[in-house]
Amino acid sequence: PADPVGPLQAVTPVVDLGEVKSGPLVPHTFELKHAGGGELSVLGIDAGCGCVKTELSAKTLKPGEVVKLTAVVNTLTQREGANTWP
Repeated sequence: PADPVGPLQAVTPVVDLGEVKSGPLVPHTFELKHAGGGELSVLGIDAGCGCVKTELSAKTLKPGEVVKLTAVVNTLTQREGANTWP
């Protein structure tokens, strides 16, 4: 079976941004550390829905290197009330 923990590890995997009103863009930058061996190439990112846009600071990492993943949630198209984004 495949190892469920990949070589990329999020320093802080979950973020609570509190209550966000519909309308503004909500950005957050995650740090991902390459905890495996050998060079790692990131081939793509699946944002989970069209309301989330992502940007990666580097696509190739050596062991121990950290990359920044910025995710921006567009709340303008979201329904009123509580929402959870992937």
